[in-house]
Amino acid sequence: MPVKKGKKAAKPKKAAAPPAAGGEPLAPQAAGLAMNWIGKSIRRKEEARLIRGQGKFVDDIKCPEALYLCFVRSPYGHARITKIDVSEAEQAPGVVCTLTGAEIAKQMQPFLEIGPEPGAKIVDYPMAVAKARYQGEPVVAVVAESQLAAVDAAELVRVDYEPLPAVVDTEEALKDQIILHESAGTNVVYRGTFDYGEVDEAFREAAHVVRIERLHFHRFSSTPLENNAIIAQWDAGDNRINFWGNNSFPVIGMQLLSMAMGVRMEQMRFQSHDIGGSFGIKINNYVYMALCALACMCSVRVSTHFTGRPPALREASAQSAM
Repeated sequence: MPVKKGKKAAKPKKAAAPPAAGGEPLAPQAAGLAMNWIGKSIRRKEEARLIRGQGKFVDDIKCPEALYLCFVRSPYGHARITKIDVSEAEQAPGVVCTLTGAEIAKQMQPFLEIGPEPGAKIVDYPMAVAKARYQGEPVVAVVAESQLAAVDAAELVRVDYEPLPAVVDTEEALKDQIILHESAGTNVVYRGTFDYGEVDEAFREAAHVVRIERLHFHRFSSTPLENNAIIAQWDAGDNRINFWGNNSFPVIGMQLLSMAMGVRMEQMRFQSHDIGGSFGIKINNYVYMALCALACMCSVRVSTHFTGRPPALREASAQSAM
C-alpha cells in the first residue's frame, strides 16, 4: 500500500542581522552571540559626525560678549612670591580686571583634600597665594575683551620671586629637607596598602614567584589634542553658575567647587559635549572652573550688570603640559 509522504518541516528563518553604524548589515556570523571582532574592520559610530565638522567642543561654543582669561605662571619650581604689580596691566587696552592669589583667598575657601592627615592639612587654592610650588602654577589671572589683549596684558604684570630649593626627585622629597606644604609638615601626605584576596596563599601556591626589589616609574604627562577649556558665567542675581567645559569627571569637581565657593550643587550647571581626549588629566581642571567663575564675578564688580560676562579659558599646548 503506497504511503503518502508528509511535507518536510520548514527550516526556521535566520534572524536578520542588526545593522551596523551607517546602515549596512553585519555579516551573518557577526550577528550571533559568539561575535569575533578580531581582524575585522568595524565601523565606528561617532566618526561620521566628527569628520563632517559637526562635533561640539568648547571652542565651538560662542558666547556673546565673552571675555578671555590668560594666566601669568610661575617660572620657578619653588619660590616665594614677594611682590605683584598689576597696575600697568590693568591700564592696558581691553583689560577688564586682574586677579591675584591673595584676592582669590579672600573670595573662597581652600579645596577639600580627599584623604586623611597629614594630606588633609594642605591649604589648596586654585592659584598660588604666597608661594609657587611647581613651575607653571598660575600666579595672576588677566581678564580682557579678547584673547590677544589678555596675552599682551599678561606680559605687563610684574612679579618678584624669592627662589627656593626645588624638589625634583622623589627619594629626596622623602627626606623632608625641603617641604612644599608647610601646613602638612611633610612631603609624604598619604600612605596606603591595597590588599585584595588571599595574597599569602596565592604566593604559596604559585608555580613561580618573581621578586623585584626596586621599581622606577618614569614621569609622564598625557597629551590630548584638546587642551583645558572652560567657560563660566556667574549670575549674581540668583547666585547661579553655568559652566561649559571638558572636565571628564565633573560630578567630583562640582562637589569640590560647591564647598570651596559656598554655592550649592543645585545652583551649578555643567555642560560637557565632545572632549578631545582626557586620559585622566582633565579630571583636575575644576581649579580652572573656579578661576573662570571668580573672573566672571570680577567682571560684575567693574560693570553695572548683574550677570557677569562669561570668561573663556582655552589653554595653549605648552600651558596644558604644565
